[in-house]
Amino acid sequence: KPLVYYDIFDMLRSMLHLPDADTKRLATVVSAKTGRVPFFVRQYILYLYENAPPFLYFDRAQGQWAVRFDALADDRFVTTNVTSMISNGVKALPLPTRTLLHIAATLGHVVTLEVLRIASNIETVTDVRDSLVPAVAENFAHFEDAEEAVMGDNEQSNQASNQNNVRMRFSHDRIHTAVVRSIGDEREQ
Repeated sequence: KPLVYYDIFDMLRSMLHLPDADTKRLATVVSAKTGRVPFFVRQYILYLYENAPPFLYFDRAQGQWAVRFDALADDRFVTTNVTSMISNGVKALPLPTRTLLHIAATLGHVVTLEVLRIASNIETVTDVRDSLVPAVAENFAHFEDAEEAVMGDNEQSNQASNQNNVRMRFSHDRIHTAVVRSIGDEREQ
């Protein structure tokens, strides 16, 4: 469910303590670039901070956060397409994780770890799960029945058959789309 503009404004104000005029301006940009989808809001704010040069940075001389609005206005510097932004994030994942995401994406939005194990010729469901952890950590996907997906060794051996029922779900349809599109990109490289 999309956030309302004022949710984004309040979040940015509480995180960054910018002057209200700058917070309004940034909230407008974030709203426009993300469609106010919570996952994309988070990703976009991280993108603004982690990009080189950063659009969002802590100005040590002033002792406060600052935004390079002039650079944000220049489309040459800012990714305007959320799918492209996600694709770049997926490309930063380890190769085994990307490979499993590509296989999963060809199978649908939701896939069991057992099916991924078979499709990828990986020996165990645990190895599949472990390879997907970086994607889960970045919120590109999540495990359903997660308590079974993260059990300790003793519990895991007692419930090995339940491991086969754990599913990986893409966190959003745009993430699924970005992963599908990135398959062709990686083949070309």
